[in-house]
Amino acid sequence: MRTAFYSIEATDDNIDLLLDKYKDIVTVTDRLGEQEAVMIIDDRVLATLFNNKGIVQIGTDIYKATYNTFYRVATKDWASLDNDITSISARSSGSDKIEAIHVERQVYEFEVPAINAKKIEDCDSRYDRGRKRVKGEIFTTKIGSLYSAAGARTKHQRKRAWIWWRNRTRQIRLQVTGEFEQYIDSYGVPVSSGPIPIDYDSGWLSDDGRESYTFEFCANVKCKFAIISMYGTHSALCDDNVRRSCNTEVTK
Repeated sequence: MRTAFYSIEATDDNIDLLLDKYKDIVTVTDRLGEQEAVMIIDDRVLATLFNNKGIVQIGTDIYKATYNTFYRVATKDWASLDNDITSISARSSGSDKIEAIHVERQVYEFEVPAINAKKIEDCDSRYDRGRKRVKGEIFTTKIGSLYSAAGARTKHQRKRAWIWWRNRTRQIRLQVTGEFEQYIDSYGVPVSSGPIPIDYDSGWLSDDGRESYTFEFCANVKCKFAIISMYGTHSALCDDNVRRSCNTEVTK
């Protein structure tokens, strides 16, 4: 899936046809009041496991991924469902053969006005009359007991038909430092005796429009992550040969 997502270029005249063609790979979601085309599985590690139809077999189960829900079907029941990928989500309600697993994600991008909320600095550096930008995110993801992770991303994007799309540029860089916590279950039992430090610098890389780093992940176990404090610098050598960067900061 990750390879297929990186091959998409938003150059088609009809964006609706583009989204239909790649519906198993990309979806459009609201981020800070703007529309952004994102990978169905927005974690780089997990997206490497699934194919370009959003499917993977793990042990005796087959999983189908959508942006907000993962569906689990026993391999022995796959044939009885006619291997129908397009309607599996619609048929999941009330089915004793299909388990729906909700995706919990937190994407830190800007200040959230809520009690005890994390403080987030806006990270969005625009140029070319606002049609291109460098963008940064710090994130956590939890998909039942299948997969949980924490990480950060730097993106370079271009706006087309009011939607922000991944866009290649000259170079890209992700720098992030801070601390996060890992819990072994939903009841808050910590894995370690204290926060886990992170200090990462990708260096300047040839750009594919997105650089993502997963701090830590766990699979097939009850697990969750929380950001304690984190500071990210998201940079790109842009199409006009100017280096631009923005910062994300999460404080508990």
